[in-house]
Amino acid sequence: MKHVEKWYRKYEMRQVLEGSQNKVKRRVYLATDDPGIWDETLNYEEYEFIGQRKFAKRASNERTRETSFGLFEIANEINILSMCNFIVCTFSSEVGTLAYEYMQTLHLNAADKVLSLDAEYGPTGAPVDLHRVIYSHNVEGELPLQHGMLATGYQQWNGYFYGTNKDL
Repeated sequence: MKHVEKWYRKYEMRQVLEGSQNKVKRRVYLATDDPGIWDETLNYEEYEFIGQRKFAKRASNERTRETSFGLFEIANEINILSMCNFIVCTFSSEVGTLAYEYMQTLHLNAADKVLSLDAEYGPTGAPVDLHRVIYSHNVEGELPLQHGMLATGYQQWNGYFYGTNKDL
C-alpha cells in the first residue's frame, strides 16, 4: 500500500498544478486469489477498495479455479487491471505480467504505470532502463564503465546486472 499511497500523493499534486479543485477519491482495484487480503483492506479507511471478492474465494480453490468459468474470471481480472491508472503487482505472476502487457497496448509506454514488488529479485532476464554511468568501474572480468557513458543490462535472479556498454 505504500506504493499506492505514493502514487496518489503524486496524482493529487498533479491535479492541484492543473488547477483542479476536485477532491481525489482514492480507489483501489484489488485483484487477489487470497480472500484474507480483503479483511486487511479495513485498515485503510481513506481508500475505497473495489474488486471481485467472490472471485478471490473461487480462485483460492483449485477445483473452482481450474474451470472454464475460472479462466473467464482471470481473463476478466487481467483486462480490468490493464485499464487501471497504476498497477502494483509481481512480474513473477503471470497475471501481473499479462496485465502490464495488455496495458502496453493502450499506452505508448506504460513503464511508469506499473510497479513490480519483486523487481529487485528479477524476473530473470527482464530488461532494465538505460543508465548514465556516474562512477567509473574497471574490474577485470566485469563490464568496464567510464563516467558519462550509457549502459543497459538485464537483471539476474540475485539482483546483479549483466550489462552492455551502449557507447561501444
